[in-house]
Amino acid sequence: METITTRAQIDSGGMLRLELSTGLLPGPADVVLVVNRAAKPTTGSATSLSGKFAAFAPRAIDLVEEVREIRRRTNREAQGLPE
Repeated sequence: METITTRAQIDSGGMLRLELSTGLLPGPADVVLVVNRAAKPTTGSATSLSGKFAAFAPRAIDLVEEVREIRRRTNREAQGLPE
């Protein structure tokens, strides 16, 4: 699994085009895309996943733990392990 963070431009027609070098071998790939309007996060670093969620999540949520759980779940799914 490869995680790539990049900034992209959405054109006036609402289209997003991505061309990324992944370093992965040729063949099928599952791609998960999260598109979020670029904004200054209220907490966390601008490049961290928790920082990107901070502007939109209720304050009662532990954002760092939520991101860790998402990563754990994604890694288990990628390895074919039960939840």
